[in-house]
Amino acid sequence: RHGLVVVDHDLRPQWTSCLLTPAAQERLLAQPPAVDASLQSLLQPLDLAPVAAPPGATRDVDTPTDLDRELRLESTHEDHEETP
Repeated sequence: RHGLVVVDHDLRPQWTSCLLTPAAQERLLAQPPAVDASLQSLLQPLDLAPVAAPPGATRDVDTPTDLDRELRLESTHEDHEETP
């Protein structure tokens, strides 16, 4: 194995959340520079073990609107936890 990659609830790899072995890092660094390459194109050829993310850990938050939505959801969740 070349390392680990977090997967979401649909088992999609979350390429920004991976841990590579030193050998895998060296393998990537030995390649020619990858201008405008996606992380997926660089990491998918490696043998990475999937690790399930905790529920909600991989929600897509790219904009202030996304963040507001997540904060509202979290607030609602916390309100329900306090109710006996």
